[in-house]
Amino acid sequence: WQDNKDNIYNRVSQNEAIKYCKKLPNGLWRLPSINEYKTILDLNRAKTDEISLNKIFKYVIKDDYWTSDRTWIRNFGRYGYYLKIRSGFFYYDNRKYKKFIRCVKDLKVP
Repeated sequence: WQDNKDNIYNRVSQNEAIKYCKKLPNGLWRLPSINEYKTILDLNRAKTDEISLNKIFKYVIKDDYWTSDRTWIRNFGRYGYYLKIRSGFFYYDNRKYKKFIRCVKDLKVP
């Protein structure tokens, strides 16, 4: 998982987030899915109004982070899902709105 200052300074649309991740070194980075985010959530922390991500992450802001998932229900893919860090829940919003980014890297399979 990416954990640097870009995670708290870059707010972009979902399409820009996808492009940003692809441009990271090695070309193996991408925007994580909802299921991938679930692996780093600590919902016990969310109940205390702390940041719901695991404590191992240094660069986190109490705001929204894009996932790679989109919703096609009655909107022709114009909406994408994001993680609300405060609560640890996922919602959807217009893909043009600006949110933060946390990229995930694929593991190379030998």
